[in-house]
Amino acid sequence: MGSDESRLPTTIAGGRPEDVGALWDAYADRVMGFAVHLTGDRTDAEDLVQDTFVAAHSGRRSYRGRGTVLSWLLGIAARRWRDTRRARSKRPQAVSPGDPCVLERLAAPRAGHVLSVALAQELLRLPEDQREAFLLIVPQGLSYSEASTATGIRAGTLKWRVHAAMRRLRVSLFPAEESDHGLQPTMGTEADVTPAE
Repeated sequence: MGSDESRLPTTIAGGRPEDVGALWDAYADRVMGFAVHLTGDRTDAEDLVQDTFVAAHSGRRSYRGRGTVLSWLLGIAARRWRDTRRARSKRPQAVSPGDPCVLERLAAPRAGHVLSVALAQELLRLPEDQREAFLLIVPQGLSYSEASTATGIRAGTLKWRVHAAMRRLRVSLFPAEESDHGLQPTMGTEADVTPAE
């Protein structure tokens, strides 16, 4: 973290215009990458990012420094998207292949752009709770503890959701590998998981 970013946690509560701008400059790209894959739609993602930073500014006094600034912002984004989904009661649209994808970095070593587009599409087929957990942990790099603090969901539940999401993605994207290893596509439920933290 650079020197400018390291002062963000202490200046968020002030709410001065320059501090709000610094927060945006430091984290807007990361929140946007998360939002694109969470919502599955570029316009929804842009709206969610704006909504997230407005909510962060309005609720800046609630930031206590638990976890990172990024985990705080991603938690706000995840909660706001859940509220939006409930209000709309509809599934997101598919990501267009032209949208910049944070997850391209995950797919690039295996097969480049074609796999990254397939991965983006498969992410949209995941159950909402699994997609949210996967995006927080894998491309965003939050620890389970940070993601738990940000979302209010137990770390053990998040671990199960990420495991289930990765399993589904492997089965969908690399079915030959799954059958080579004799892996079965079934698994337990969240209730079977005992939180480690």
